[in-house]
Amino acid sequence: MALDKNISIVLLHGFCMDASIWDGVIEKLNSEDIVKIDYSKLVCKEPFLMEDLGARLGDYLVAENIEQCILVGHSMGGYVAFYLAKHKPEKILKIVTLATKVNWDEAIAAKEIKMMDANILEQKVPAFAAQLAHRHALNN
Repeated sequence: MALDKNISIVLLHGFCMDASIWDGVIEKLNSEDIVKIDYSKLVCKEPFLMEDLGARLGDYLVAENIEQCILVGHSMGGYVAFYLAKHKPEKILKIVTLATKVNWDEAIAAKEIKMMDANILEQKVPAFAAQLAHRHALNN
């Protein structure tokens, strides 16, 4: 699969994930025009803010000479894509989102935050909780 010159597909992972979630997709597409972004490699300020992450991603696109791209965002990656499209529309050709909630209100946000409780995750999905602990350990 080849795209026009200086157009890339940029893959954005979701919260509590890393860029490795895209490895199978990249293997299937077999293209040099695909870039997977790992947020941990972008230098962001603490506390973590979407605005900072979006700005760092914009800086990355400029530094890597990516003139235009198709953003593919999984979950939180979709919000990063929306942010970047709003602030650097000249860089974005299309956005594709997977599992990104577009309709948010206070009730939905409260429900989602409650589901991120580490104790509840360990009780309900222990294998997934262990995977997250390993992926985000301080020595990684």
